[in-house]
Amino acid sequence: MSIYLRTLVPGSLEIKFKKDGDAATQGLKKYICLLKIAQEAFTAFQQGNFKEFDALVGENACQIRAVKVAMIASKKLVDSDPLVKSIKQQLEKLPKELPTSAGSESEKIKPKNKDKSPEAAFLSGKDQSGKSLETLLKEEDIQLSTEAAFLLNAYICNVAKKVDNSHGELRRKEECSPDGLVQKFGAAPPNFAKKIMWNARIFLANASVRFVQDQTASLGDSHLQQMTSTEFEFGFNNNLPSLPMFWTYKTLLLAARREGIPLIFRVSFQATDKKDRQVRQSYIFLQPGEEGYELRDLPRDPSEKDRKKAAIFIDGVARAKLSDLPTNQQWKEKLSSLNLKAIFAGAAVHRQYPDEKQDFLRIIKKAFKDKEFYEEIYQEFLESQKLAQTEGFSEENPSMFFIQHVYPISLGKAVDELGAE
Repeated sequence: MSIYLRTLVPGSLEIKFKKDGDAATQGLKKYICLLKIAQEAFTAFQQGNFKEFDALVGENACQIRAVKVAMIASKKLVDSDPLVKSIKQQLEKLPKELPTSAGSESEKIKPKNKDKSPEAAFLSGKDQSGKSLETLLKEEDIQLSTEAAFLLNAYICNVAKKVDNSHGELRRKEECSPDGLVQKFGAAPPNFAKKIMWNARIFLANASVRFVQDQTASLGDSHLQQMTSTEFEFGFNNNLPSLPMFWTYKTLLLAARREGIPLIFRVSFQATDKKDRQVRQSYIFLQPGEEGYELRDLPRDPSEKDRKKAAIFIDGVARAKLSDLPTNQQWKEKLSSLNLKAIFAGAAVHRQYPDEKQDFLRIIKKAFKDKEFYEEIYQEFLESQKLAQTEGFSEENPSMFFIQHVYPISLGKAVDELGAE
C-alpha cells in the first residue's frame, strides 16, 4: 500500500487557484514545509539516527515504536536513498524560501505584499484553468510505503516531544507540543504544526496497534493473540487505540528476538541517601541466541556495515541506599540471568493503559470469572508483578532496574554513547 505525501497535509488541497489564490498559496506552503520535514526524517534514517524516530504518542508504548523502527531498519523495509533524492528534486522545483519566525504556533504569517510571495509567484506561473493545488501536486508527488509513512510520522512526533527530567522522578515527564516543529522548521500557515502533530499521533496510534497484532499472529501464540485483540483494545485521548502493556511487551520482544535484534540495557545507579545522585553507570549487551537472549560483549569497533545495524536500547535506574545498591557485576549477572523476565516484570507493574482505572477492570473481571483465563494468562502477569516487587523492578522497589524509556538505536550510535561514559 502506498501513501502520497500530499495526503498528509492537513486540510483540503482541492483549492482552485483562481477561486481562492490565498488558500492555494497557504496549501503550497504546508506542502513545502512537509517536504522539508520529510527530507530531514529520511536523511536521519539514512544516517542511522534511529533515535530521531522515538515518537511520543501518549499511550505508554515507546516500546512499540522502538521495535517497529528497529525491524524496519533490520529488514531493510525502507530504502531512504531514493526518497531523499526525490524530495530534494521536488524541493528544487518549488519556491525556495518560506518565511521563518521564532514565534509561537498561533502567530499568523502575513507577507507585506502577497503578490511577491514566492509561493504566490510560483502558482501564478502555472496553467490555472480549472486546476486545483491537488491536481498540480499529483503530477509529481512523493510516494511513500506504509513503513516510510510510519517513519515520517514518528519523526514528527519525536520533534514535537518535550521531556522534563529536571526533578529526578522515576517516571519520565513527556508531552507533545507543536513548538518543537515551529522552532526546527520555521513558521508555516497558522495551526499547521499543531494539526500535523495531531494527525501523526492518530496515524501512529493506529499503526502501532496493527503492528503488535500482526506480530502476535506471526508468533502463533494464542494467548498473546487474545490479549492484543480488539477484546482488550481501549481508546484514549479522543479514542486513539491502546493495548495492555504487559502482553504488548511480551509480543514485541519475542518478535525482536526472532528477527535477531539485540538489546542494550543501561542503568544509572542512584543513591537515595545522597539525594538520588548518580554514583555510577553500567550496561549489558544481549544478543539473540538459540534459547533466548545471551550476554555478549558490545563490539567496540564495529565495521561501517555493523554500525548501521539496529538495536533496542532500554534505559533505567537502580535506586536505593548506597550500601544497598548492587555492584556492577551483581547487576549484570541478575539482568542477564532473568533476561526478558526482567522487562516483563517491569511491564507488569506499570499501568497497562493510559486510563488504568477504567480499562484494566475488564481484564481483572475476566480473570475472576474465567478459571482457564486466570490459570493460563493472568497468573503469569501476577507472577511477573511479584518478581518486580521482590527483586527490585518496581516503582516501590527500584533497587535493581526500573525501566524509564525504550527506544531504537543503531549499534554505532550505542557504541559511541556508551564508550563516552
